[in-house]
Amino acid sequence: MTRWFAGVVVAVTLLAAPGAAQDSARRWREGRAAERRGDPAAAIAEYRALIDGDPTGRLATRARRRLEVLEEPVGREREALGALLEARQDPSRERIQALEGALEGYPAGEVRREARNLVASRWLALGEPERAAAGYRRLLAEGGMTDLQAERGRAGLARSLAAAGDPAGAMRVLEEAGDGGALLDTLAAERRARVGRGLSVAVLALFLVLLAWRTRFRVLDGLTRRGASLAAWTLLVPLAIATAYDAEALDTFALLATSSAPVLLGAAAWGRHARNRRERWLGAATAVAAQVAVAYLVLVERGAILGVGW
Repeated sequence: MTRWFAGVVVAVTLLAAPGAAQDSARRWREGRAAERRGDPAAAIAEYRALIDGDPTGRLATRARRRLEVLEEPVGREREALGALLEARQDPSRERIQALEGALEGYPAGEVRREARNLVASRWLALGEPERAAAGYRRLLAEGGMTDLQAERGRAGLARSLAAAGDPAGAMRVLEEAGDGGALLDTLAAERRARVGRGLSVAVLALFLVLLAWRTRFRVLDGLTRRGASLAAWTLLVPLAIATAYDAEALDTFALLATSSAPVLLGAAAWGRHARNRRERWLGAATAVAAQVAVAYLVLVERGAILGVGW
């Protein structure tokens, strides 16, 4: 009873987000929604209100970046912004191809640079590295880029060349800019992620095999009142926290929670069938390893692991 009471206290504490943080999250969601429906004026109003209410918050920094794009356009630039917003909402091959064809008719500026970056990155994601490389070259030929934008453009060009089978060309691009190690770091991170995925799948497979052996395939025995309560806790609390603090992370939290709940139920079933302390410790250890594996796979899938050293 004491543990459940402590859990409720922790949950209430986590969910009792400060009013400013909740208001900022709401403003950010409404601003992004306004962008998606093609209403930049409403988005600007939401982002400005967010910055005024919480000027030092994490979302305020992101809101300022969006204002840099949304407040610039006039005339043809506003048309370019509309096309960019539509492509972000529906980044299909046809939409990206149409945006790419229209870019030369738009005036140079932040909106066109962002559109070029979107086009190039989408071609790379769609498996056309040659078109992506051409897009990144056009992006790098634009003037007025910040150092960070230029660095990201060079990294995108290098990745495109490497994907197109020209690693030497990729290295030349980065070495000419004095950051040749960036590609190596990225490739090393991707190799680590591949190894991590393989190990995680192996750990999950081992957990499932041992679970089936220990429970004699009666894995639903973990669906007791306590097991179901723990699974519900694991499922609902992360979703509630994400909803309160940062709705943009809700899909990641949802995937993590729904993947974790079956592991917890399996651990509960193992515990019911364990015959001694050694078997219970084995079940606990493999369940923890399986949970770590699940979390790693989810974060890799959502793009949150690449570049993080082990």
